[in-house]
Amino acid sequence: MTGTYQSKSDYRTADQIATYVQAGYELVGDDFPTSGLIFNQDGINQTYMVKLGHQLITVTTDQPGTPGQPIDPDNPAGPTYPNGTAVQDLTKSVSQTIHYQFSDGRSAGADQVQTLTFDRTATIDEVDGTLVYTVWLNGTASTGRYTPVATPQMTGYTADQQRVAGNNAVTSADQNTDVVVTYTLNKEQAVVTYVDATTGKTLATEALTGDYQTASAYRTAATIASYVSRGYELTSDDFPTSGLIFNHDGVATHYLVRLAHGTDATTTTKTITQTVRYQDGAGKQLHADTVRALTFSRADVVDKVTGDVTAGAWSSNDAGSTFASVPALSIAGYRTTVAGVPTVTVTPTSGDDVQTIRYVADEPNPGETPKTPDKTVTVTTPDKITPAKKTPQTGTQQKVNQTAQTKRATSATKQSDRVNQSVQAKRQVVTLQTKQPTRMRHTAETKRPAAMAKSVQSTASVKSATT
Repeated sequence: MTGTYQSKSDYRTADQIATYVQAGYELVGDDFPTSGLIFNQDGINQTYMVKLGHQLITVTTDQPGTPGQPIDPDNPAGPTYPNGTAVQDLTKSVSQTIHYQFSDGRSAGADQVQTLTFDRTATIDEVDGTLVYTVWLNGTASTGRYTPVATPQMTGYTADQQRVAGNNAVTSADQNTDVVVTYTLNKEQAVVTYVDATTGKTLATEALTGDYQTASAYRTAATIASYVSRGYELTSDDFPTSGLIFNHDGVATHYLVRLAHGTDATTTTKTITQTVRYQDGAGKQLHADTVRALTFSRADVVDKVTGDVTAGAWSSNDAGSTFASVPALSIAGYRTTVAGVPTVTVTPTSGDDVQTIRYVADEPNPGETPKTPDKTVTVTTPDKITPAKKTPQTGTQQKVNQTAQTKRATSATKQSDRVNQSVQAKRQVVTLQTKQPTRMRHTAETKRPAAMAKSVQSTASVKSATT
């Protein structure tokens, strides 16, 4: 703001503060005079500070948000609840279900279900919509607990689990758990275990039962095919190909199926671009952007089971990993403040590069100081030039530069038109009568008569007289 000494400014901060408040800010401090600014500090710039903070609001499961709706109903054009603030975003449940069944798949009793509920709150920044969540809590703790469950006893059957263990460290990130307790007749047993040969972990176990000396209909082929369809490769299978005979009285037999992770080779590429912008100080585009790209590639190995990628070494294409320097362009009417953009070296982890070359507008050339001519000046003009109206002249008229371009010649013509002149059909001579005794004649010839309707070029200095 500017003003004369001891004058008072009409500016107030209230309207601007109100605009920011509607956008989600809150006023922290304002040291601008409430009654207005008086410019009474002679030669000293007066500085005032208005501080605004981001308004924050917290949503809970009891008071959730509605995404897309205004946070403040009285400010319908203001900030709205972002996605992630609805009640379903602030609560979740994790459960463990124990299924009881016979070996033929029939239910052996009602499921036993334990459910844990986790809640959290979210704080919304009303200015930029940023969400900050608290940790998930089960009550006041970050973990919940599944209690141990003893397997119900059933006459004539033996359960494969006498007790399902508890879990004292259940988190909100855990998946729902299903535990199957299987009851079988007290007969022969066998177990088939599927092992991940890559990680050493057990994929699944299959418990087989049957009367002594009976044959089991179980085969491993279907399960192996299922794992193969998910990216595994069979390493070994010691289950009998002709089927299992329960002939180990009272002793459970164990069989092992080993499956390893299959892999695929793939190529990953990453392209980094550089954009060079040509703008003035206000950010206005003065020329089309220069856009260049560098490409990196690598050979990766993909685990067909987990999707994990073992990355190879990056290599660049023929363009290398460096964007060459870019000189500033010459733009009519502007001059640049820098010589150009320097070289930029990038890596595959680099983001796209943006460079801006700033320009400032050229300043106009000031006119030269005129002086009074002391001689008669003769100007040659083309056909069809309409003489200007005679105008009395006073004072010292301007001197026109001897090598002036078309625009300056036009200005000189306008000044000479103030002198009494008469235009002949093809070659007109304008005689300017001055107060000086000496006269000089000067002839200015035109190269393009048709263009002289707009400008007259002079090959010598054109001086105007005071009459």
